[in-house]
Amino acid sequence: PQTSMTPPEVFYFSGRRGWYRSMAWLTPEAIEDLRGQGARYLAVSANHARWFRLHDAALYDSCSRRYRRLVDGDDGIIYDLGAAASRALER
Repeated sequence: PQTSMTPPEVFYFSGRRGWYRSMAWLTPEAIEDLRGQGARYLAVSANHARWFRLHDAALYDSCSRRYRRLVDGDDGIIYDLGAAASRALER
């Protein structure tokens, strides 16, 4: 985390509306803190989606139980932080 850089593309494509968290800093508490500040979505890029599922499986499972998944594939993962999880994946 100390050497992580914020990629400028994240803010360019979000119209400079949003926050960036290194995967090393991503915790349930960090997600809830950002949600409390107005975050509506959690996006995991395609570069980290597989890693997130395999190496941070507890957080992936926690998010998947708590929030509705809008996308979950090789192109990335997107959770709707304002909607409860549903049984079926909605794309």
